[in-house]
Amino acid sequence: MEQTLFVVSFLVASMLFGAMLFFSFLVAPITFIKLEAKPAGQLIRSIFPHYYLIVIVFSLIPTVLLTLANHTSAILMLVIALSGLFSRQSLIPKINNYRDAEIAGDKSAKSKFDRLHRLSVGINAGQIILLIVSIVNIFQTGLRHI
Repeated sequence: MEQTLFVVSFLVASMLFGAMLFFSFLVAPITFIKLEAKPAGQLIRSIFPHYYLIVIVFSLIPTVLLTLANHTSAILMLVIALSGLFSRQSLIPKINNYRDAEIAGDKSAKSKFDRLHRLSVGINAGQIILLIVSIVNIFQTGLRHI
């Protein structure tokens, strides 16, 4: 039973890793390269809630399974889920509001947008790093002997 928890956790965490890399290094940059700024921003805004929902769900599944297996990576996966929830529910709406205010001519909104955008990029990078650590840890402690 414990082996199954590790295998499913490893697979779900690996899928999340692939999805996060795909969005961060392919979808987002290509969107802004291929589209004008306004439609690119609209597209990315429409994707973000779904992206973070995937991050939340695909990190909560291993959190639960690894907790049942009494594995320390459950904590890392929970941090990923909670930071995804914070980004989706709090950070991204604020970023969008400051971006709208900047476009409407509010000069002070640009610095706030830039600061929060950097924070969101940092959180995303931190999530990816924690995910790598978790995947390696799950493999080394739970799957190495399969």
